Formats: sequence, C-alpha cells, structure tokens
Amino acid sequence: MDGRSNEARLWQVLGLAFLAGGGLPLGFSAFQFASTRLLAAETLRLGVWSSVIILIGFVALVSSRVQSARDGFQNESMDWIWTVLIWVGIPLGAAIFDIEWGNLAAGNLNQEATLLAGAFIFLTGLVALVGERAVHRIQYSAIRRTLDSVEERRLAEVTDLPLN
Repeated sequence: MDGRSNEARLWQVLGLAFLAGGGLPLGFSAFQFASTRLLAAETLRLGVWSSVIILIGFVALVSSRVQSARDGFQNESMDWIWTVLIWVGIPLGAAIFDIEWGNLAAGNLNQEATLLAGAFIFLTGLVALVGERAVHRIQYSAIRRTLDSVEERRLAEVTDLPLN
C-alpha cells in the first residue's frame, strides 16, 4: 500500500486507459499520414477524436495526482514529468498554433491538423499547470496546518508553565 486512496488509483487507471485508447488510434493516424504524406478528412477526424481522448486521459491523471496530494501522498520521482509538460507543452503548443494560424489556407487539411495539434498540446500543458497549482496549494495548506498546530502546542506549553 502506498498511501493513496482507491479513488486516486481509479483515476490513475482510467487516465492510463484513456491515454492508451487515444494513443493507439493517433499512432495509426500518424503512421498513415507518414506513409502517404496526405491527410484525408477521415484521418483528421480520427486524429481529433484521439486527441480528445488523450486530453481526457491527462485530465484523469491530473485528478489522480490532486487526489493523491489530498491523501498526503507525494511521488517526488514523477514531479519532473509534470514540470516538463508545463514548460514544454504550453509554449510549444502556442507557437505551433500561432505559426499555423498565420499560414492557414482554406481547405488545407494538413495545416488544419497541425493547428489542432498545437491547440491540443497547449491544452495538455494548461491542464498540467492547473493540476500542479492545485497540488502545490494542497501541500502548502498541509504545511501551514502543521506549523499552526506546532505553534498552538508551543503556546499551550508556555501557558501551562507555572508563574514564579
């Protein structure tokens, strides 16, 4: 037992399942695009659907992380992944979206796919940022409660001492 609640484990399993469920079709879609260098409308729809499923998986994983923080469990060996996701996902997604928005030609599915990919990368980084803020807030609150209780005990000890 690692200190996490069943709810945190459930969200983690669901998140990983959604990541796999969206990643496999997205990988197939990327393989199809790489082999033909042409993006069909059906492939774009599959890519968008897969990206939404992957985004749902990331939201579930963030929910698991927040729930684990509420339970007092912290996996410090995995913290760097969320930090990298924030620092890479948000600027990279915004840059891709901005570049493709400026070059968008009507009816070009390849550019539309790149535009949507940038948007989903940005949203994934944003979801990670919101989750990290929630985790840090929970950890700060726990530290603050601990410090407050230590101060209350110290004051109680001081007031219990007899005055000479």
